[in-house]
Amino acid sequence: MDRRAWAVAVVVTLLLGTVVGVVVYGELFARTDRDVLARRLCAGHRCSSYDGWGWSHLLLYTAFGLAMPGHYLAFGALGVAWETWEYAMSATRCTRWDVMGRCQPGELPGEWWYAKASDLVFNMVGYTLGSVGGHALRGEPLSPF
Repeated sequence: MDRRAWAVAVVVTLLLGTVVGVVVYGELFARTDRDVLARRLCAGHRCSSYDGWGWSHLLLYTAFGLAMPGHYLAFGALGVAWETWEYAMSATRCTRWDVMGRCQPGELPGEWWYAKASDLVFNMVGYTLGSVGGHALRGEPLSPF
């Protein structure tokens, strides 16, 4: 398998793993106050939207950058698409679906799915870190795009 095919396979695996991981995590913690990722990581108004979910975005996008460095526009668009989907999910009040694909509404809009602009910042910082590392591991020159 050539390097590009391997990188695409890694990214697809990460995406599918992320979706499965979020669904499983949601089944375990969405209806409890045990969602450790939803806790604020710092106090104060300026960092109120920085929680463990943002850091999970940073780690995921670092992995994307390591696998496929230099594709900022594509991975930026992926982040915007994900946050748009999260926003739509919070508006529908779905916390999960049953096996037939029917919405199981929660008590409040956005109690499980909630989109944050700060996640886009975490995405691109993580992608940049991973992209720099990915280029360095391959012995390639750094590319801004």
